[in-house]
Amino acid sequence: LSFQSLAVGASGDGGTVVTPVEYDDCLRADAKVWIPFHTNSVSGLPADSQQLPSSYASLYGTEAAYAFTLNGFDSASLNRKVSSRRPGSSHADADKHSVITYGASSVADSVLALKYNQTEKSVIRENHFLIGLEKTVFTDEDGRRFAEFKDAFGNVRLSRRYMLNTEGSYIPYADTYTVYDDAGRIVWVISPEGSALLAGS
Repeated sequence: LSFQSLAVGASGDGGTVVTPVEYDDCLRADAKVWIPFHTNSVSGLPADSQQLPSSYASLYGTEAAYAFTLNGFDSASLNRKVSSRRPGSSHADADKHSVITYGASSVADSVLALKYNQTEKSVIRENHFLIGLEKTVFTDEDGRRFAEFKDAFGNVRLSRRYMLNTEGSYIPYADTYTVYDDAGRIVWVISPEGSALLAGS
């Protein structure tokens, strides 16, 4: 933990907020993200790395060994995050972590093709589903699931929440669509209630 991020004068009493930075074998600084801590120093010099364990122990006691978020990445060159475990021994001991998966939308996802009508300032539903969108699915440590569908410009076209049915399968229950104009500006955000009406039209 020889690298640190210092925010001098950022604490409530004018001290320094110190965030240790730890790099993994691939030189990623966000694989292990330590919780910041406070020092009274305002020198702008890094805290003594030998004192960091005692600093965390004084703040978190037996939880000091778990005072970080642990992120996992895929083995491909895309460097995408695939898991995340929050600080705390309760998460570490039970191996409770969130999972992130990546893919592309298909007809089975039933993503509506919505287009903005500049003349009428309205939204038109086209007679097909959007396929090939970048689909990212987040499942948290408690099993709650959320997905984002992005187009080739990185615009989120659909945010979808899921629920578990009686058979233990995830099914969509709340869709929020974002509609853009030809310049890529957000012109409509359609609530789950509105999205349900469009899907049934």
